[in-house]
Parts: sequence; structure tokens; C-alpha cells
Amino acid sequence: MPPFTHVRDQVVTDASSWQDAVSRHAWKVPEHYNITADIVDSWALSEEHSDRAALAVLDENDHLDEVSFGRLRELTARLGTALGELGVRRADVVSIVLTQSIEAAVSQLAAYRIGAIACPISHLYAGDALIWRLQHSQTRVVIANNEAAAAIAARRQELPDLRHIVRVDELWSLIDRADADCSPANTRAEDPALLIYTSGTTGNPKGALHAHRVALGHANVSYLLEGINETDRYYSPNDWSWIAGVGNGLLAPLGFGATVLSMGSRPFDPHATADFIDTYRPSVGYLPVSGMRQMRHVGTRLTHRYRAILTGGETLSDDLRDWCLANVTDTINNGFGQTEGNDTLGVVSGWENPPPETVGRVLPGHEAIVSDAEDAELPDGTEGQLLLREHGRPVFLLEYFKNPEATAELKKAGWIHTGDTVSRDERGYFHFAGRGDDVIKSSGYRIGPSEIETVVDAHPDVLECVVIGLPDPDRGQVVTAVVRLAPGADEALVREQLIASTRAKIGKHAYVRRVEVIDEFPKTVTGKPQRAVVRQHFS
Repeated sequence: MPPFTHVRDQVVTDASSWQDAVSRHAWKVPEHYNITADIVDSWALSEEHSDRAALAVLDENDHLDEVSFGRLRELTARLGTALGELGVRRADVVSIVLTQSIEAAVSQLAAYRIGAIACPISHLYAGDALIWRLQHSQTRVVIANNEAAAAIAARRQELPDLRHIVRVDELWSLIDRADADCSPANTRAEDPALLIYTSGTTGNPKGALHAHRVALGHANVSYLLEGINETDRYYSPNDWSWIAGVGNGLLAPLGFGATVLSMGSRPFDPHATADFIDTYRPSVGYLPVSGMRQMRHVGTRLTHRYRAILTGGETLSDDLRDWCLANVTDTINNGFGQTEGNDTLGVVSGWENPPPETVGRVLPGHEAIVSDAEDAELPDGTEGQLLLREHGRPVFLLEYFKNPEATAELKKAGWIHTGDTVSRDERGYFHFAGRGDDVIKSSGYRIGPSEIETVVDAHPDVLECVVIGLPDPDRGQVVTAVVRLAPGADEALVREQLIASTRAKIGKHAYVRRVEVIDEFPKTVTGKPQRAVVRQHFS
């Protein structure tokens, strides 16, 4: 058995360069490992750290409610006992439909503690989308906000596996009545722990089933934040229902002993977020590119600066990076990942001088290639599918839950087939072109939307954009920018400028030839524009 069992022991803390970290990094995955035993109990049982804040959540009365590691251990133990009394057993699914809150964190961590599977579901889901996830996951107990709980109760007959609905306002009485004597289950690192459903923009979503070892795999957050430890305060608006929110925003910071800050149930607002950051002074965190765009648009300038932030989900343009460095943080790095396996590529500014608008190099502990349709490795500079080596990397999923066909398509010959189209330059940096089904095929060229979107997004009157291919009788598809404009923008002038700027900066083969204006983008619950819906609307 490896001698180390903690998230905090996975990274090379004194690495002087990317090459140094890559050469010395080795995943330390023990046979037995329990997420909560590591990221909560190992701190709580230390006299030095037990009273330190693990969570600090802004309540409805604008009071910051702090929970120490010692108290968090007690709460997860009590809820673990209560879940057991409700009939939850090892590998049963406990679904959690809550916003960022103490209750959401305690519910997830209690499920891990007893060896159950936590299935966080965004509070934004309703109706058939919510019921489908509860059905497919075979949820035994659901812990939900009052509105969701009422909706679930109304369709209880459609959920044959569901035994109990716990409303959030009932949760504390359940915890208070339960015994705190609940030791972590002796789970194996390979035992299932976390079930997260993909956004499902086309077809039914797939459930990515992760093992307890997924927490260890998220230790790479430390590289992307250029070091994180027990003196840090971590803040991100990302909900704890998605892999970036759960892995980067909850499991990893707690694993390194940091305090996780939260604005609670408040929706993202650039002004309120700036006030929160200035008041509670996080040192590290994650801000999505879309959130930074909104902050830039309203002229945010923080009086307190982050030491380092991580971003991702889409390409970070150079102009947005420059704005962020001037107004928000001392360091900004972008990471790349998927629900199936997070934090696999990234930029670490302190180690390198990356080229413009890259998703980064392979992070320590990972291996990646660009492949053709037959999985043969392609030379640098050629676009193909991104493949990631699976074996021994703890961040990758066990399987798609109850979907062996999709699992077989994802995992082939030891590689994770991401479906993302990328190229790699001679320095080893990857450049994102788009999802496989997002690539535009125009006049015989395969055109990735990402770099075109970067140019379009730089226009001062463009608030959001999506670049898609629309049917064209001559070219097959025509490169089209769909944009949401600032109030008062001159649409005709913006069209002219976007066509001219993309022609000059991208090239004659791939510039924007058509511009469409939209009032609001249809989005997934993670806030990403639904390209397929936009494409269908304008086709």
C-alpha cells in the first residue's frame, strides 16, 4: 500500500518548473480510501486544525456562518447515522438538490462517509429533467430544497426506488437527533462515490460515476492555483453540482485544508460578487470566463485581489486575461477538463510563458495525444481528437452509470476519447478547436469555432457569442457568429466590423461571413450556450 493517503500528498509542492513537476509527480492511490475520512476527519482530528473554518457560507441575513473542521466531522457523522437509519446502504444513491450551502456540503460528505454514492443535482433542474435523473440514478434518498421536494413528492409514483424525501428544513432536526458515532466506511479507492450527470444538450444526459479516488485526482488544482494550503480562503460561484464545483471547489480545497467560502443561494451578480470578494478576501478560487466577462462589462475593480484564480470551460481570450490581471488577481491560469475526467490540461503561469489562447499542456500525472479517426497519433500542428491516458489516473470516471455502450465508446485501448477537437504545437501546448460535433465544415476546410469566438468576443459591443456552421448551398456550411449585443449597439456596424476583424485575424478560409443577433442564448444549467439549439434556430 502506498504510504500516503491524502489529497495534500499528491502534488510536488516545491516544483521549480513544469518539467520538474512532471518528472517527479506520482499518483499515490492506496487500496482503501474514503473521501470524507481524508478531507474532513484528517484535519478535524488534528489539535492544530480542528477549530479552523472548513466552510464559511453567507446566510440569508448576510451573516457569514462558519463551520470548523471539527464541527463538520460531527455533522457528517450525525447525518451519516441518520441516512443509515433511513435505510441507506453502501453504494445506494443519495441525491442532493440544493444550492451552495452548509447543508449541501454536509449531505455530500455524509454520503461519502458511509460509502453511499452522492448525486448532486443542480437546483435549476425541474420537471422531467429532475425526475429523469432521480429515476435513472435509482435514488434511494433525496435531500432537496422545499420547492424541489414538493415537485418530487407530486410525482413520487414515478420513482419506485425512492424511499425518503428529506426537505432542507427537516434536515437539521434529522441531524440533531442522530448519534455522532459514525466512523468512515472502510471503502476502497475504487468504490463508487460520486455520480454527476452531464448537461445533456443532445439526447439524455449520461451519468459519470466516479470512485473515491476522484478527490485525489483533483489535487492538480494546487498546480493550477500555484499552491494552496490551510492558510487559504477559496471562493468560486460554481455550484457544487458540477465536476468543477465539486472537485475544484469543494473536495480539493478541503483536502488542502483551505476554507471554502460561499455566497449561499444567491445567483451570480457581478456587483454582489465583487462586494463579497472585497469583504471576505478569498486568496484563491475559480471564476468562469462568462462571469469575468460580466464583471468586466460593469467595470468591476476589486479593492482586494486574489493571489491566484483558475478559470476554464471555454478559451480565455488575451484581452480578458489582461483585464483580469489588472483588476481581479495577481495570477490567472486556465484548466481543461470534462465531467468524465477533470484537470488534465492547464496553464501554470509561474512556470511558463504560454502562447496566446491555449488550454495548456498536460498537467503532471497525465498523458495526452492528438489522434485521427483510427486512434493513430497525429503530428504537431494537425487537428484531431484529444485522447487521455486512463490507467492509474485517479480523476477519471469508473463508467457511465447503466450505460455500457457509451462507456465502451469512451474508453478504448487504455485511452479516454474526449470527443474534443484540438491541435498541439511544437512546445506541447494544446489549442482547442471545438467539440467533435461543433467543428464547422466549410468549402472543404474543418474550422474550429473557438479561436473565431475569441476574436468576436473581443469586440466591445459583444456581450456573448457562439460561432456555428449554418447550411450553405455553395460552401456546405457558412461560418456564422451569433451574438448578444450591448444595449444601444449599432447592429449594422458591428456586423461589418466582425466580418472585417475575423477576416484579418483568422484568415480568408474561416472568417465570419454571417452575423445573427440574439436577445438571450438558450443555455444549459451550467450556463453554457446550447449550440445545437442555436444552430437549429437559425438553420
